[in-house]
Amino acid sequence: MNLRNQAFIEEYLNNGGNATTAYLTVYQDVTYGTAKTEGNKLITRPDVQLEIAAKRAVLAQKNLITRQQMIEDLTSSADEAKQAGQYAAYAKMREMIIKIYGYYAPDKVQVSNLNLELKFPDMNIDIPEVKSFEDITEEDEEQT
Repeated sequence: MNLRNQAFIEEYLNNGGNATTAYLTVYQDVTYGTAKTEGNKLITRPDVQLEIAAKRAVLAQKNLITRQQMIEDLTSSADEAKQAGQYAAYAKMREMIIKIYGYYAPDKVQVSNLNLELKFPDMNIDIPEVKSFEDITEEDEEQT
């Protein structure tokens, strides 16, 4: 793992787990779109995930914070907010608890090299070959 990847992990942990922001901080010469894509790729690498888990364990031990303790504290605070009529705060804390349990994790599917052949029986339609997004030129865009 190179120094930039290690810096990315540190920034990712410091900013609360935002891969795009961490990538932008470490790789300052990229666009937001690139940071979003590359940050997501980096965060899914097994070696990066292991390093993040290890660093989180060290931080939790250092701060004596456990997942269960966080859930208990949030549940207690959520109950207090509900009793006080602060329903927005209550809802937010319940959402945080659900996220800690691992729900709301996005299902991500990467699709590449999608080759489609369209057939229309009983119709005389000539459909040009579909190019991949990488193959589209400015000239192609002007024709559409």
